[in-house]
Amino acid sequence: MQISFIRHGSSSVQKKAITVQEFQEWLQRYEHEDIMREVEIPIEAIEVVESSKFIVSSDQKKAVQSATMLTNNVIFMQNSLFREAAVPSILPVPKWIKCKPEVWMFLSRAFWMIGYSRDVESYLEVQRRAKQAADVLVGYANVYQRVTLIGHSYFNAMIGKELSTRGWRGPLLFHNKPWGCTIYTFHEVTEGNVFVTYT
Repeated sequence: MQISFIRHGSSSVQKKAITVQEFQEWLQRYEHEDIMREVEIPIEAIEVVESSKFIVSSDQKKAVQSATMLTNNVIFMQNSLFREAAVPSILPVPKWIKCKPEVWMFLSRAFWMIGYSRDVESYLEVQRRAKQAADVLVGYANVYQRVTLIGHSYFNAMIGKELSTRGWRGPLLFHNKPWGCTIYTFHEVTEGNVFVTYT
C-alpha cells in the first residue's frame, strides 16, 4: 500500500520584514492568497497523482487549488481533517521588532510546541487530529492501495510521523517545498508472504 503526500503550491504573498502586529495581518492574507499558477509542477508530483486510485485534499484554499491543478479537475475529496496546524499570531514579543514572515512563523511554531496556543488548536489537539488523519488515510489505502493527500507541510509531516509508528516506511524528512512529494509505503506480511507495493 502507498500513501503519498504533496504540499500545495506556492503563493506570491509578500516576504519583507514586518512587526508582530503586521504578522497577524500577513497570516490572514496568506490564508486567502491564491497559489502561483505559472510555476511548473514537478513531474514526480504529477506522476504520483496519475498513479493514485484515490485523491483527497485539505479544504483550505491553496490545497484545493493545487489539487484542481494536479488532477486537471478530476473529482477529488476535500476534508477539513487535513487542514494545516495553525500557529498563534499574537506573540509575547516587543511590538517594535521586525522580522521576515518565515522567522515569525518559526517563532510562532516554537511557542506553539511548548504549549502557547492562543486562539488556535493546541499541539496536543493537533497530535490527536494527526492520529485521526492517519486512521482515515490508512482506511483509504486499505481500499484503494494507492492514495494521495494534497495538503500542508507541517501537518503532512505530523501524519507521516504517526504512520511511521504504525510500521509504514518513508523518509525521515518531508519534502516541504511547494509541490514537494513524500511517499510512505506499507509492507504487509501475511502467513509468511510479503506483499509490497512499489512506485
